[in-house]
Formats: sequence, C-alpha cells, structure tokens
Amino acid sequence: MKTVFLDFDGVLHPSTVVLDVDRVALSMNPLATVAKHKLLRWAPLVERVLAECTEQTGDEFTIAVHSSWRKSSWATNAVLRDALGPLGHRFLGVTNPQMERQASILDLCARCEIEDYLIVDDDRMAFAPGSMNLIVTNPLVGMSDRLCLDELRSWATRSARQTALPVAVP
Repeated sequence: MKTVFLDFDGVLHPSTVVLDVDRVALSMNPLATVAKHKLLRWAPLVERVLAECTEQTGDEFTIAVHSSWRKSSWATNAVLRDALGPLGHRFLGVTNPQMERQASILDLCARCEIEDYLIVDDDRMAFAPGSMNLIVTNPLVGMSDRLCLDELRSWATRSARQTALPVAVP
C-alpha cells in the first residue's frame, strides 16, 4: 500500500481562499461550506493521477490527512471522507492531532506499517531539512501545478524497491 499524506490549505485549494471562510458556518455545516468556497477543488486532479497510476502499476493508493483541519472537532472521518470528493474512497484516516505534522506522519506510518509514502504540504518549515518524499507546493496554486502532479506521478509509479528520493517543488 502506498499512502499520500495531504495537507489541504495551499495543497488542495489556494491558501488564501480560507480567509473568506466563516469558521462558525464551517463548524455547523462543513460540507456546505466546502462546496460554497470550492475548498479541496484540486482533489479531482490528484485522483486522476492516482487512478492512472493504479491502472499502470496495479498499486493501490490511500490518503491520510495531516492538515490542521484534523484538529477541528467537526472534522470527523466521515466529514473529511465526503469533503475529499473523488479522493474520498482512498481515505485512510487522519494523523494524530496532538502531534506536530512530521511526527504525526511518522507515527501513523509506524502504527499502520506504511513503508511507501509521499507527503504533500505547502509549509517546508513543518518538516526537517532533508525530509524524503516531500512535495512542497506553492500555496497559491497547490496541486493545480503540473510540476507537482508530475512529481506525484513519478512517486506513484516508482517501485517500492527503489530508494526514496528527496522531492521538493519550490
């Protein structure tokens, strides 16, 4: 099993779009708010790449969420799965909300025996220098950037026996 760890803000939608989101509305009706503001709008692009790679390699891909959204009481597994739209069927779960991002990712890898993973985030500072299998997105274009999608594709089609390579997109 290959797992993609996803941040949301700056990865699946522009980081600036959340400035217009009413936090009370988000907590009361998260799915309507996600739809209204077109949050997670680039999930279909990620799903398309993963579906193509599954066809090509036969590998299955899961999605784990390490976004700060995981810390919100309204962000249940069911809500996040539905909010991910076309990626929802790949949803594995969220990382430990009590831990920092990188530590929470490594924790979930250990608990679920995940050996082949990719991290996609817009905050390079959340990760130790030299972190492997990390795509750092431009927070304004996230995964709509063709270079980021190409890096995802490259990782997804790489054999698990190949060594991990540092991946970063400025």
